Amino acid sequence: MNELAAFSDWILNNVYAQVLCICAVVYYFLPWMIKRLWYIYITHNCDSEGSTNPLPPGTLGYPIIGETFEFVKKNAEFYTERRKKYGDVYMTHTLGRPTIRVSGANHLRVVLTGENSLVSTQWPSSVRKVFGEGSLAMAEGTTHISRKKIIIKAFTHEALENYIPSILDITRIYLLKWTSEKEILGYNECKELAFALAAKILMGSDFDQEYVTEISSTFEKMIYNMFSLPLLIPGLGLWKALKAKEKIQAEIAKCIDKIEKEGSEQDFRSAIHHILEQKESGHYHRKELVDAVQELFFTGHDTSASSMTNILMFLGRHPEVLQRVREELDSEGLLDCPDEELDMSLNKICKLKYVYSVIREVLRVTSPVGAGYRKALRTFEVGDYRIPKGWTIAIGFRDTHLTSPVYRDPEAFDPSRWDTLPNLDKQEGDSSVDRMNFTPFGAGARFCVGKEYAKLIIRIFLIELARKCDWKLLNPYPKMVFIPVPRAVDRLPMTIWKRESSSNQKMDNSENEART
Repeated sequence: MNELAAFSDWILNNVYAQVLCICAVVYYFLPWMIKRLWYIYITHNCDSEGSTNPLPPGTLGYPIIGETFEFVKKNAEFYTERRKKYGDVYMTHTLGRPTIRVSGANHLRVVLTGENSLVSTQWPSSVRKVFGEGSLAMAEGTTHISRKKIIIKAFTHEALENYIPSILDITRIYLLKWTSEKEILGYNECKELAFALAAKILMGSDFDQEYVTEISSTFEKMIYNMFSLPLLIPGLGLWKALKAKEKIQAEIAKCIDKIEKEGSEQDFRSAIHHILEQKESGHYHRKELVDAVQELFFTGHDTSASSMTNILMFLGRHPEVLQRVREELDSEGLLDCPDEELDMSLNKICKLKYVYSVIREVLRVTSPVGAGYRKALRTFEVGDYRIPKGWTIAIGFRDTHLTSPVYRDPEAFDPSRWDTLPNLDKQEGDSSVDRMNFTPFGAGARFCVGKEYAKLIIRIFLIELARKCDWKLLNPYPKMVFIPVPRAVDRLPMTIWKRESSSNQKMDNSENEART
């Protein structure tokens, strides 16, 4: 007691000590008080009609900014930490809105099958500004349905079959370029390849490689700055994204003008050709059409580049997987077949089961789109918790892939797991809960309309890569970031060279045996 009294006297008689105490209170107590009052303000004013369940656990950060700065700093680890702490359903406040993050197949099913009754699309404000009102992701109700019917015409079986020769030609040109350079940054090169493919298939444009490098860099600037605070201030993320968007949309408008001018005179029918044929329905004005094509570029470029890079990374780590891919190609007469004799019809490509198992596993472990966003149209329940009307819902696709009990050792890369798993990416059937365990292209009414195009170019990339290249990763286990798409921080440096055909290897072995 004497010691405590002495300490109290010292505090009272020492100005410096008093200042320290005040600073300590301000430093530790004031932030807690501000966050607590903000939490009470947000949660007290949220809708509770129709549910007596509690709100999910979680925190809401500071007024207005919420937890946005921590989210930007930690990237996907921000969500991983909170899921481990709070479970599959929790609340946060990022990019200007109170948000409930959900993962797990049962929870995803409630949200994804509740389109227009429980939820509608609700992307962050910055993303909406970048994508534009003409994009399919921003459309709702009958507008969304009519636009989707128009765009999906560009990805029918017949259209995809028509795209294959161009996809093959461009892929081979870039693989030859890589092997001639010997040492490359995998992500940079895959990004340029995916952009060249998107330019040709989606817009019918043949850009030279130098221009592809330039415009692809502009597109990257737009995409990587779109998840920003919704503040249009020069130098900040949203401002950079919108400046890059202006350049991209100007290029898209030129391509549309060219197609409209030349009409059926062009030999190659791109996705825009198919969309313009449907335009007389009146659902698209010019600005909306440009927005729609820009959105297709995102789904067909950035996400595909991410998946291609991750194929290089995972197969570089697992040569036994690459060997099994080559064995399947060999069994189908594709491995060492001359290019001009190669049967690469859509049906033939889709018969390659192990190739598709590898692609599904890449999409599962490094899902190119980590989350989708919805807005609660009314208060409803997910699991044991209440989702208030008007709140944003972030649907954790990647979280579900990496935690689902359907997968043994879910964080491991193991294509052989698909030998025994059901067809989880199938849209039909009654096993809706099972399908929600694998949603790299979304599910429900808002599944990605370009998913068959994305799967096609990734399949062809893997086939041609296995046929023509060998490579070695200079850093097999790089640090990864996952927003907006999964990619290696060091951009995956690697050495790459032409693969020697099996017939040449056998000939060399025979010659060596003859010498001995």
